[in-house]
Amino acid sequence: MTDEQFTPLAERYMDTVFRVAYSYLRCRDDADDVTQDVLIQLYKEDKAFESDAHVKNWLIRVTVNRCKNVLRAPWHKAEDIADYENSLTFEAPECRELFDAVDQKTAVPMIPEYQDYVLTELQKRNILRPLQVKSLSRRLEAWLLRCEEKDKNIVAVMEDGLKSGAISIPGATVGLNPLDEINSITEYLKTFGVTVA
Repeated sequence: MTDEQFTPLAERYMDTVFRVAYSYLRCRDDADDVTQDVLIQLYKEDKAFESDAHVKNWLIRVTVNRCKNVLRAPWHKAEDIADYENSLTFEAPECRELFDAVDQKTAVPMIPEYQDYVLTELQKRNILRPLQVKSLSRRLEAWLLRCEEKDKNIVAVMEDGLKSGAISIPGATVGLNPLDEINSITEYLKTFGVTVA
């Protein structure tokens, strides 16, 4: 199959293949692997398809067969959908993109080192929640960020994190004032990052 033939078919049916695979396997990673395998098999397929319906039926049949092979594999472990939902964590780069988007939408200074804490807390408090987006051509991800006046709810998340010790301000030492130990201009410049020649 040529690239010109494959690309529109892959774009049109990738979501269908993924949904069929996920409905069988209930595991996103396995469904992604099966989707990739099926699309590679489509790319390598030499036979001519009679119609779009023929392609779709062929893809569904191949997807189902691949899923059955995965389920028979000794390493496969069925994952309960509730367990999957509870195991959702933010991972790079999606996590980073979401954190950057939250950072841009709020006036509260965000500390990138604590993005996991911030995003998890925002979700727990229902300030940040995923939206269901349906698309026939691709998988989309959308989030709703609910900000109160002057971002009070987001400020509360950051303050609670500082109080509990879950996050800290880089370079800050609790209870110490760095100026207390500075007795000269040279010490001041060394402390705050300026090199004295």
